[in-house]
Amino acid sequence: MKNLVISLVLLLAVPYGCGKDDPSESMAFGNIYTVDKFPNSYNLENGTKLDLGIAGVQSLSVQDSLLIVSTGDISGYWSFFRLPGYEFLGKYISKGRGASETLNSRRVEDQFFTEYGGIPHSIIYDYDLGNLLLMNIQETLREKQPSIRKLGTGLEKNLFNIVCIDSTTFFCRGIDKDMTRQSRFIVKDGEISVPDNLAELNKASISHGKDINTLGTYCIYNPERKLIVEAALELNLINMYSIDGPVRMTYCIGRKLDKIKNIEGIDYWKKKTRFCHLAGYRDFFAALYHDDTKENIETGKAKKQTTQFYSWDVSPMFEIVLDRRIDSFDIDFSTGTLYTLNIADDEIYRYDISHIINTL
Repeated sequence: MKNLVISLVLLLAVPYGCGKDDPSESMAFGNIYTVDKFPNSYNLENGTKLDLGIAGVQSLSVQDSLLIVSTGDISGYWSFFRLPGYEFLGKYISKGRGASETLNSRRVEDQFFTEYGGIPHSIIYDYDLGNLLLMNIQETLREKQPSIRKLGTGLEKNLFNIVCIDSTTFFCRGIDKDMTRQSRFIVKDGEISVPDNLAELNKASISHGKDINTLGTYCIYNPERKLIVEAALELNLINMYSIDGPVRMTYCIGRKLDKIKNIEGIDYWKKKTRFCHLAGYRDFFAALYHDDTKENIETGKAKKQTTQFYSWDVSPMFEIVLDRRIDSFDIDFSTGTLYTLNIADDEIYRYDISHIINTL
C-alpha cells in the first residue's frame, strides 16, 4: 500500500504589496513573496514505528549512512546507528567540563556536520560554556571512544544559535541585553561584524517585558549556495538571505504579514505557533508548519501539521500533510525514508517517500 496520497492544488508565490508598511515591523525584508498553496500536496499514511531500544530521544539527524539521536543520558548524550539496519554503534559525549564533554545534551539536529579531508565531523556548540567542539565521527566510531577537541574561536556562551561558515568564521545569534531584539552577527578570527542583511533583520523588536520568542526563528545554512534561511516560531514568514551577497527575500505564508506588535499582545495560549523545525538539503529546504494556537496544540485539538518544501531558487515545491503530531524530521535519501520524532510520546516513525524523492 502506498504511504502517501497525492492531491494537486494551485501554486501562489507572488510579489507582496506591502504599501507603506515598514518590513522591520514584521522582521521581514522589503522583497516579499506570498505563499498561499503549493503545486503538490501529499497526505502521509501508514508509517512504521521505529524502536531503537533507547528512551527519551530529544532530536535526530541522518548523516550519510548514520542515524544519530540525542537523549538526556549523561553517560553518552549522542547514540549512533548504522543505516539501514539500525545497528547500534555506541553512545558518546558525556556530561562534564572535559574536552570531550558538554554540561548538557546538545540537540543533534542543531549542530553542524561537515567533512575535513573526506572524513565526517560534527562541530558542536556547548551553550553553557561557550566551547566549540570538533568531533571526528569516523575515528570515534572506529576507536569506540570520543575523538573530540576544542576549537579556539572566541565565541560567547549562551548564544542560541551558531553556524560554521568556515574554520574561522561563524554566524551567531543571541539576544540583546534589554531582551527586546535578536542580535545576528559574524565572528571571524575573533572579530565581530554585522553585515547589512543581518543588520536589517536586527531592527525588529518587541516591547519591554514581552516574550522574546515572538522574534524566535529556526535557522539553517547552505554552504554551497552561501545562504541563510530562518523560519519564524510565531510570525508567518521565512527569510532567506546571503551574509554578504545580494540575496534578501521573505516568504509570507498567507496573504498578509504578521505585525510583531499585534502578535506580542496576544495571550500566550491564544498565540499561534507557526514553524517548529527547519532542515536543509542539497536541492531544497523543508519547514515544519503548525499554524495553530498553543492551546489547541497542548490539548490535542490542533489541525494537522504540514512539512513545506521550498527550492533554493525561491520556488515553493510541495507539502506533506502529516498523520500525527511531530517535533522534527529528517530524510534518508538513499532509501527514500522520512523519519519523524514526537518528543512527548517518545516516538520515532518512518515513512517511505521514495516515489516523491525520485521525482525531484
